[in-house]
Amino acid sequence: MKTSGNDTYHIERYLNNELSEEEKILFEAQLILDPHFKLNVGLLKQIHSLIKLYGRRKMKAEIGKIHHKLFQNPEHVIFQQRIHQLFKDN
Repeated sequence: MKTSGNDTYHIERYLNNELSEEEKILFEAQLILDPHFKLNVGLLKQIHSLIKLYGRRKMKAEIGKIHHKLFQNPEHVIFQQRIHQLFKDN
């Protein structure tokens, strides 16, 4: 099942909420009328979800590394003290 570049472009725009109202109506009509197109939209939707999940996990890992470096490394003691001071109860 092959998806044309034009279809992929429109599907991407649909998934990103970038279609005008007229384009959205035409797109959703095509979803109803063309089962292969609907399947392609579903597959691209899954791909988008996986890419977002991968991006979130990668970002979380990067933030974890930065956190570890800033709060575990002795060379950042002054920074650590300032942060702790900011959140210390008065």
